[in-house]
Amino acid sequence: MKRDLSFWLMVAASTFGLVAVVIVVVAGDGEPSLPAALGAAVVLVVGWTAVAVRARQGGRDDRGVAGPTVPGPPARLVLSRGDDSAGMLRRIRVTVDGEPVALLKPRTVAEVDVPPGRHRVRASMDWTTSRAMDLDLVPGERVEIRTRLPFSMIWRMVTAPGDTLTIERVGFRR
Repeated sequence: MKRDLSFWLMVAASTFGLVAVVIVVVAGDGEPSLPAALGAAVVLVVGWTAVAVRARQGGRDDRGVAGPTVPGPPARLVLSRGDDSAGMLRRIRVTVDGEPVALLKPRTVAEVDVPPGRHRVRASMDWTTSRAMDLDLVPGERVEIRTRLPFSMIWRMVTAPGDTLTIERVGFRR
């Protein structure tokens, strides 16, 4: 199973943190020593900072994916987040062609105008993302997209962070 960098950073930070805690206890004969405690704190802070930095970068780079625009009025994306059972305190960031266009709390909707043509939409929350959704939009088209983090996906936050959030086109059938 393929893992991305953020997964391995989190595993390394957690592993080193646990090792550091064991060393703190052993080095201090059951009593934590100040240098060992500081070392453990530094390892955990550096590891989780790396994870946070990776999360802020938004994961995959979708810039440059958009196709040529088509003349005409803009298309409208109606982005929504359902009442998902996980991540209720976190916002889902939606990007179009790698550029952030909305931050969605549970049960919220945002409408965004985009030029007609080919676009890639993706949802992300911290280090997790959805699969990419490629859209070919015609002038004046209105497309509804729903994203969420269902509770059943909590395990996938660790095992498959690039496919944790769901993203779907509402009312569209191929």
